Amino acid sequence: MHPFRHISSYTRAARFGGLAVVMALGACSADPLDSDTLELATMRDSNIIPKSSPGQLRRVFDRFCVKGAGNPDTLDTQLRAASYVPMRQGRTAAARTSRLYVVDDRRPAVIVSDRICGVRAISRTGQTEEINSYITNAFPKARPMATDRLNRDVEQAWQIDDGIIATTRNRWIGNRSAFTLLLFRPEARDG
Repeated sequence: MHPFRHISSYTRAARFGGLAVVMALGACSADPLDSDTLELATMRDSNIIPKSSPGQLRRVFDRFCVKGAGNPDTLDTQLRAASYVPMRQGRTAAARTSRLYVVDDRRPAVIVSDRICGVRAISRTGQTEEINSYITNAFPKARPMATDRLNRDVEQAWQIDDGIIATTRNRWIGNRSAFTLLLFRPEARDG
């Protein structure tokens, strides 16, 4: 399976509104509503995949995906300490192996699995320039990669020492598109 294929499955679920989705999931569950579900229920729909600034997108990626955790459990602790809450896992096999964390402000959503960490926000001006500058400065040995063998939504990709960094852009609600910055490591990290 391609490493970036399951990212859009989260966004499809989020389109229908945080409150409606969260309440429907809670109603179908035999478990009582937990604190994550209740916090998600009060979240603004526009903050599920927000319109983050290019600098905020870069800072969150650097903090959690590059300098942050190794494994998803450690990253879960770090994200929760920063007020992020995990959305319920999807039904597909790919969606069950990763989590989408959201926060009720303009910070980007964070995608986590054992081999992928990424940030996602609504597309806006300046993102490409900000990320290109970040890659040049933070990863001076990064080598640009051809994107024709990757997912069709991949715009740019770079080979780094221990993986691949890529940007994707795909249609979102109406005439909007979502921008994702991903770090893919072929080997799962332990800590």
